[in-house]
Amino acid sequence: MKRGPRILTILILSLFALALFAFGSFTLWNQHFGVPARVTINHCSAARTNPQHGGYRRNWYSLMPGDCIGHPSGGAPDQGSITVYDAQWSDVNHDIDVHIVKGLNSQVAIKDGSWWPLIIVGIGLLFGVGAVTAIVRRLRRAPPT
Repeated sequence: MKRGPRILTILILSLFALALFAFGSFTLWNQHFGVPARVTINHCSAARTNPQHGGYRRNWYSLMPGDCIGHPSGGAPDQGSITVYDAQWSDVNHDIDVHIVKGLNSQVAIKDGSWWPLIIVGIGLLFGVGAVTAIVRRLRRAPPT
């Protein structure tokens, strides 16, 4: 007798689907409904591939969105810093379009045109389809009562 998907598999798929879909939807919402602004990027995280320290290295991490620090365009760099998500090293010392939202301790910005929120939502939907498929398979294999 073949057994269907276990409860733990369904639970894990459901939790990943909910978490990824919620996070992706939130960042997508912020990207479109935050306060539009222009930000000058000062510098990016040292953990990212830095062209000043050995040039670009093409690896999987170089494709991930980066965290950079910037300030409002036209203002002094010491005016206040804003964390900008999905900015790249090529954006340093350039003005970029962002949408600013209130973070937990400070303002954060999401670069316009970022495609990562859509990918995260899509992966969350795939996990959701997997969870629903596992539930349906489990219900079909359940013995009649």
